[in-house]
Amino acid sequence: MKTPIDLPDKETTIDWGSLILRGAEGKDLDYKGPCAWDNSDKKACCELVKDILALGNTGGGWLIIGVSETGTTFLPDGVSEAQAASFETTRLNTFLNNYADPPVNTRIHKPELQGKRFIAIEVPGFPDTPHICQKEFPGVLTAPTLYVRTANNESAPIKSSADFRAVIERATRNRADQILASVHAVLTSGRHEERPSERKQFEVQAAEARKRCDEQNPHRDKGYGYRESVFYPASFMRDRFALPTLKSMALNADVEFRGWPFLFACEMRTDLLTVIQDGYESLLADTRRIVGEGEDELHFWQLRQSGVLYIRQVLREDTWRALHGGNRYLNFESFSIIAFEAAYCLAKVYEGRFDDAEEITLHFRLTQTQDRVLRASPQRVLYEDYVCRIPEVVFTRTRPLADWRAAPVEHGLDICRFVFQRFNWEHPNLYESRQLIEKAMARRL
Repeated sequence: MKTPIDLPDKETTIDWGSLILRGAEGKDLDYKGPCAWDNSDKKACCELVKDILALGNTGGGWLIIGVSETGTTFLPDGVSEAQAASFETTRLNTFLNNYADPPVNTRIHKPELQGKRFIAIEVPGFPDTPHICQKEFPGVLTAPTLYVRTANNESAPIKSSADFRAVIERATRNRADQILASVHAVLTSGRHEERPSERKQFEVQAAEARKRCDEQNPHRDKGYGYRESVFYPASFMRDRFALPTLKSMALNADVEFRGWPFLFACEMRTDLLTVIQDGYESLLADTRRIVGEGEDELHFWQLRQSGVLYIRQVLREDTWRALHGGNRYLNFESFSIIAFEAAYCLAKVYEGRFDDAEEITLHFRLTQTQDRVLRASPQRVLYEDYVCRIPEVVFTRTRPLADWRAAPVEHGLDICRFVFQRFNWEHPNLYESRQLIEKAMARRL
């Protein structure tokens, strides 16, 4: 069952039923009975702090408030509207980070399920350093202490060798890219380099996704061109999002404007969705039947817990050309809408997941563009042959999330302008592109 997150002006979907009605706690899920957040009741607040620290040190997860425990049964009682109103992300994180080192950045959701309101605190796993409790509270918190979720699904100080080993392995895995980069720098240049930049770490993950796609692509030797999109935020946290959150992010961005979505994350095709080590991956690679002929298809995407999204799709112009012959071309109408979709999809993926000021990067790439011609349908004549003379076209832009969300059409037109100019169209007709985008939006919105 799916219900919308209760966030003003930011609506997405999460499978709340699978969390609230699971009926069993785990290392990634903790239940609490109905309560309010009251800074003056420090003991109650510190009890939640302990649970959050434990979840963060055990890979991240959810703290659901409004589910009572009776013996071995969990009852989804919900919370009152007053209790729900008392929880606010900034207030909770300010209190929490008086005790946590390094800080924990939680996010509060207020879903409604079966007519009842609940509080869902989303806790990210630590990026590379476990969270230490640095301040005591009598009877609840001790310092310095490392809290984890135990084998009995309790929040407690780390004691067992198995729990300690799990934390060390998680920290080691999170630091792997940094260590490898430093060793590589020493071996190749004879000097040590500092931790890779945030952008570099996202680029490493994007390169891994590209390699994974190449390995699985049954059409890789056919010489097709591809469009590739990479989205990522400004700061790198390897375990920023839990898996259920990632799935809802992808589903939120599965929006169709032209008969085929920019990000294909259809719930009806669960056979295409695969959990990988630190995220989700989807591959659609088959032959579609079009008027009796077979046209190759490839749509691949990978969404990692860090927040990086990699998308790759074969250019349908090339699969059509393989059947009918002719020169390589880029369809003017189709690309105009695709450029808009890239900006729109970015905003939908991260909607409600970051502050509006968070800078998000869009990296857009077209391959096999050497001698490719820009072509329009007969009713929209291009008066010259605009031909690309470079092997690939790459567009990169970084903007605050609020900017991406507020003006996807304008950002789409920026992409069109950039790409068409690389096809040697010095002053492209963006009025035509705008009309195409607005028509597509009118059919969808």
